[in-house]
Amino acid sequence: MPRERRCHWFASGIPVLQGGEHIKSWASRSTDDVSHKLSVRAGAAYGKQPIPSSDVLFNILAPAVTEWHFALGATAKTAKHSELSFAVVGVPGVTVSGPNPLEVPGQQRITLDMHQYEFEVGYAGKY
Repeated sequence: MPRERRCHWFASGIPVLQGGEHIKSWASRSTDDVSHKLSVRAGAAYGKQPIPSSDVLFNILAPAVTEWHFALGATAKTAKHSELSFAVVGVPGVTVSGPNPLEVPGQQRITLDMHQYEFEVGYAGKY
């Protein structure tokens, strides 16, 4: 079986709650079938942080302030009808600060900070 490489690049606009604005995002991903038993994957995505400092109070429950996402993964066929996969995802932190509109002006600031790191392992049986 010949070695196969696939690479994709795409851009999109995502509607968000702040005034119905669209956030442009870009992503790239690549898959390389190293052998008939092993595939490796890598990807990166960027989207401008959508929360202005004036809306930090509204976004305390869902502080989606990250901009970059990076991922690496692989899948290995372990038998004729099964495979084992893993992935590592890293999302560097971004911080947004703004005034608390429920307090006296200038007395209190709200700071949102979010970063994520994830490790996944999966097993699939095919029948």
